[in-house]
Amino acid sequence: MIWTKNNRTFAETQCLITGKPCPALARMVDRLADAMDSARTVTAADFEIEGSAQLAHCGQDCTAVYRANHARIRMFAGVAETADLDVMNLYADAMMDPEGQGFPAPDSAPPCAMIELRLPLVAHQVQAAA
Repeated sequence: MIWTKNNRTFAETQCLITGKPCPALARMVDRLADAMDSARTVTAADFEIEGSAQLAHCGQDCTAVYRANHARIRMFAGVAETADLDVMNLYADAMMDPEGQGFPAPDSAPPCAMIELRLPLVAHQVQAAA
């Protein structure tokens, strides 16, 4: 499912357990985007964070891991806190990136659900890209 809210574009898979998009995952990534927006003026353009969160409002009480920077946030639900984010990003690239490629099956299971949020460029990023 793809939608736009407050000039942010979200792309989310359905949960493998419930068969529906996960509202808890969407809310969590939206709040993380708010935090990244607040940090934009006091962090470098290449600022990036990784972490994990418990999705208490998920019916499955899933753990989610994430990687966030000023251009994109990806969050993966139903994985261990120690999940390899590089492997999780291979799954996301294959499903959500128009240039995505296939890849050899990793040893880890896919996430139950994943979401990607593309953040809008701000003026100094647009000038640097030109």
